[in-house]
Amino acid sequence: QRTLRQGEYRIAREGKNVYILGAGDGVLNKACDAFLEDVLDADFKVSGKGVLLETEGRHTVETVTLNGKSITDYTVLLPATASAVGWESWLPYVEKNVAATTDFLLSTATYDPGEKLPMSPAIVLNNEKEGLGEGEYRIEVSGEDIILSAGSKETAMALVIRLMEGLTPSGSEKNVSFELQTGGGKVGEQAMMPLTDGADLRVMCFNVYGNDEHKKLMPYVSASAYAYAADFICMQEYYEVACTTVDADLKEAGYQAVGTTFTAVSPTALEHKETDANYQKFAYVGSSSYTPIYYLADRWEVQDSGAYLFYWMNRYHASNTKSLAWGVFKNRSTGELVAVISTHFPLMTDAYRKTNKDGRDYAGLTDQRDGAKWRSAATQEILKQVEILRAQYPGILTVVGGDMNAVSTESCLKTMNDHNVLTNSYDLAPTDARTAGGSFHTYGKVPGNSRTAIDHWFVSDDVANVLMHRIVQDTLTVQGSDHCPVVVDIARK
Repeated sequence: QRTLRQGEYRIAREGKNVYILGAGDGVLNKACDAFLEDVLDADFKVSGKGVLLETEGRHTVETVTLNGKSITDYTVLLPATASAVGWESWLPYVEKNVAATTDFLLSTATYDPGEKLPMSPAIVLNNEKEGLGEGEYRIEVSGEDIILSAGSKETAMALVIRLMEGLTPSGSEKNVSFELQTGGGKVGEQAMMPLTDGADLRVMCFNVYGNDEHKKLMPYVSASAYAYAADFICMQEYYEVACTTVDADLKEAGYQAVGTTFTAVSPTALEHKETDANYQKFAYVGSSSYTPIYYLADRWEVQDSGAYLFYWMNRYHASNTKSLAWGVFKNRSTGELVAVISTHFPLMTDAYRKTNKDGRDYAGLTDQRDGAKWRSAATQEILKQVEILRAQYPGILTVVGGDMNAVSTESCLKTMNDHNVLTNSYDLAPTDARTAGGSFHTYGKVPGNSRTAIDHWFVSDDVANVLMHRIVQDTLTVQGSDHCPVVVDIARK
């Protein structure tokens, strides 16, 4: 195998012996298939006199290219010591997923930085930060080589996500031509995943489940945010761990946030002020329910914002308490406004203890009937907030996104979709620019297309078009949470 590049095989005869060689997972099987085709006839019987000439081949799909070159022509060059940004942690994902999505196997080799590169064309992973700060990156195309440099491990991972997303085939087709062009800058200033042509802004929603148990997974969350660099990122299950890890990473990349604390009582609760002495009982509890909105501060400034817990029949229980955050933002260059709402709806089905460790009552069983009722009530509160904002800012571009714990056919989301201005962004996106399948998954496993999304975006279709709706399902992103982020590119009409 040492004489073969990854992806190659060779069949050779020496005397009475036949040697079948293959370099890389799956390639040996290809070589065996080729051997059998030579010596067996259609009835699987040995054909002829068993004469076998030396043959060799390469397992390729000619339509899969990077910068015009077949992927198997590339060697990934990993620095002999990559501790600066941790390239060695992410390289296996590149190798594994190139093979899984394109049937290609990349060659991998180490090199000593500073020396002449041993092979070309190559994807060179730069070891040295070379003056790059947190969140900064650089992509250089030098001849046939692509050189990736990063200023932190999260940025390095984001570059890998960028590379893999570009190579992921659409559906089952494997006809991919991907250009990785010279560029760079700081995450947030220039998206690694370019906006769809004609788009004015990008939004992302992400249930990150950032608790103590998942602290080590938060770099995957930051890297996914870095790769897409959305104008607005709506978070859910944003526990204290996320507040102290992901928050720091995003602020390094130029983001600020609203909705990190509850600032008001629900407008629906205020309507019950005279008849319900407990209308605001849980107005400022439930820190795990925060749904903050991160925004790129160099591009947008806050005009108004707020955050509150939903008010519903079961408001006296502290279980499954969910909320929304909202903000009105002004584009610093154009003066255009956008209203963003981040939300998290009650669960579909789950069991809870009757009381928690501090003796507070829980709701018991959130069954499908009660869960559906709570989600419908939450929908009404969302729509009330939309109407309030639209009355204050007539015709404002409005987006609502988050973990809604419901499939699109459930009554609460049908109600949202039937609103006079809001439509599910999946329905608005072109067929070839939207991702079907699940947004909820088992940690580390990409959800199958047989599963349905429970994380959604709704967009005001009277003033905006949706150009792309993507459930981000790459294998690095799914390490960070049990939800996939949903990214939407939007153009004003």
